[in-house]
Amino acid sequence: MPVISILGIELASTFLGAVVIERVFSLPGLGSMLLLAIQQRDYPNVQGVLFISTLLVLLIGFAADIAQRLIDPRLRSTGSARA
Repeated sequence: MPVISILGIELASTFLGAVVIERVFSLPGLGSMLLLAIQQRDYPNVQGVLFISTLLVLLIGFAADIAQRLIDPRLRSTGSARA
């Protein structure tokens, strides 16, 4: 089960590592857009890119949690409270 958690974290960090890769290889994308917006002090653009990136990381984490719950029967609850 830890494999799903690790894959979720790695996928999220892959998207966040795009800033470095886009800068090194001069590729257009959200990372390049973010750096240009920071340099030009375009705050609405910076906020938008950061919001989308944060939303993407949260959705990937949520999807990993749901996948874990679907795969591992021990994580499924029957609704009864355990003391």
